[in-house]
Amino acid sequence: MAEEHAMTWGESPSSNDKMLSTVAWLFPGPIVAVIIYLMYQDKSKFIKYHATQSLILLGITWILGVVILPVLTTITCGLGGVLYAPLACAYAINIYGAYLSWTGQWTGLPGIANYGR
Repeated sequence: MAEEHAMTWGESPSSNDKMLSTVAWLFPGPIVAVIIYLMYQDKSKFIKYHATQSLILLGITWILGVVILPVLTTITCGLGGVLYAPLACAYAINIYGAYLSWTGQWTGLPGIANYGR
């Protein structure tokens, strides 16, 4: 028995689509979003859309939080650590994206909403 997936823009996603797209949002690193994207990019437009959105946001926060901010904090003798507060807000945005995908909405995040369509 084949799984039903949302293959057209705006189509109502299945519960499997919602669950997998929410998982792509909730894991703190971009690796899970990449795996879900690669596995379902041809099967479900809903999963592809939300995994792409998650991947863009998680990729940016991952690069900032793991590469750039530690170096900046070291160079400024700890003063750059203040910049971790906005990074925490980015993870709050991930929770909002997970909510959007869990409720089956095709709404994207501002600034990156057109990517993944």
